[in-house]
Amino acid sequence: MFDAFKIFDEHSLGYLSVSDLKFGLQNIGIYASYDEIELFFKRYDKDRDGKMRFSEFLRCVHAQ
Repeated sequence: MFDAFKIFDEHSLGYLSVSDLKFGLQNIGIYASYDEIELFFKRYDKDRDGKMRFSEFLRCVHAQ
C-alpha cells in the first residue's frame, strides 16, 4: 500500500493534497473532477486538515 501512496505523494511530504490526488489519478488514467476529489477528502480526511496521511489513505482503501 505504501507504494500506491507514493504514486500520489510525488514530493515525499508524507501526505496528499487534493491536487496531489487529482494529478496522481490522471497519471494512471483516471480523470476525476476537483469536486469529486474534495468529496473523497470530506469522507476520509478524518482530522479535516486538507492533508491525507498514509494512515487515512489505508483506511479509505480498506473501507472499499
